[in-house]
Amino acid sequence: MNVIDILLIIVIAAAVLFAVRHIVKDRKNGAVCCGDCSRCGKCNKI
Repeated sequence: MNVIDILLIIVIAAAVLFAVRHIVKDRKNGAVCCGDCSRCGKCNKI
Protein backbone atom coordinates (compact mmCIF):
# COMPACT_ATOMS: atom_id res chain seq x y z
CA MET A 1 0.00 0.00 0.00
CA ASN A 2 1.26 3.42 -0.80
CA VAL A 3 0.59 6.69 0.99
CA ILE A 4 -2.37 7.63 -1.21
CA ASP A 5 -4.16 4.36 -0.39
CA ILE A 6 -3.67 4.91 3.33
CA LEU A 7 -4.94 8.49 3.13
CA LEU A 8 -7.97 7.36 1.14
CA ILE A 9 -8.82 4.74 3.77
CA ILE A 10 -8.49 7.35 6.53
CA VAL A 11 -10.78 9.80 4.69
CA ILE A 12 -13.41 7.10 4.07
CA ALA A 13 -13.27 5.98 7.71
CA ALA A 14 -13.68 9.58 8.90
CA ALA A 15 -16.67 10.10 6.59
CA VAL A 16 -18.35 6.95 7.91
CA LEU A 17 -17.66 7.99 11.50
CA PHE A 18 -19.19 11.44 11.00
CA ALA A 19 -22.23 9.97 9.22
CA VAL A 20 -22.88 7.51 12.05
CA ARG A 21 -22.47 10.23 14.69
CA HIS A 22 -24.92 12.45 12.79
CA ILE A 23 -27.52 9.66 12.56
CA VAL A 24 -27.19 8.82 16.26
CA LYS A 25 -27.52 12.49 17.21
CA ASP A 26 -30.65 12.87 15.04
CA ARG A 27 -32.23 9.79 16.60
CA LYS A 28 -31.54 11.09 20.12
CA ASN A 29 -33.16 14.42 19.23
CA GLY A 30 -36.20 12.71 17.70
CA ALA A 31 -35.53 14.03 14.21
CA VAL A 32 -35.90 10.58 12.66
CA CYS A 33 -39.16 8.66 12.94
CA CYS A 34 -38.57 5.36 14.69
CA GLY A 35 -41.66 3.80 13.09
CA ASP A 36 -43.43 3.35 16.43
CA CYS A 37 -44.77 6.72 17.56
CA SER A 38 -46.02 5.31 20.86
CA ARG A 39 -42.46 4.29 21.75
CA CYS A 40 -40.50 7.42 20.92
CA GLY A 41 -43.33 9.86 21.60
CA LYS A 42 -42.94 11.95 18.49
CA CYS A 43 -42.46 11.37 14.81
CA ASN A 44 -41.05 14.21 12.76
CA LYS A 45 -40.95 12.96 9.21
CA ILE A 46 -38.19 14.42 7.11
